[in-house]
Amino acid sequence: MTTFFFSIKDDDGEFHVDNGLEFVDLAAALGYAHHVLSEMAVDGIPNSPEEEKSVAIEGPDRQPVAVMSIRMTLNFIQPSAPEGMSSGCSRR
Repeated sequence: MTTFFFSIKDDDGEFHVDNGLEFVDLAAALGYAHHVLSEMAVDGIPNSPEEEKSVAIEGPDRQPVAVMSIRMTLNFIQPSAPEGMSSGCSRR
C-alpha cells in the first residue's frame, strides 16, 4: 500500500488534505481522484476558461504526481470570433 495526499481546488479556493489515504497503486488513487472530481462537478462546471476544478495527487513524499481537472474551454471553428465576442469571454 502507498500513501497518497490530495489537494482540492474549486470555486472556494484551494484545500490541502493533511491526512494521506492508502491505495494499492497510483491507478487506484487516480480512481479516487476521479470520483472526487465527479462529485465536485455536481455543483457545476466552471463558467470561464480562467476557472477550474481540480484534484492534485501527491505521493508519500508530498511531491506532485498527477492533477485531474475540469475546465471550460471555448474554441471557435471559424478563423475569428463572432462579432461582439472575444476569445476570452464567457457567457452565462
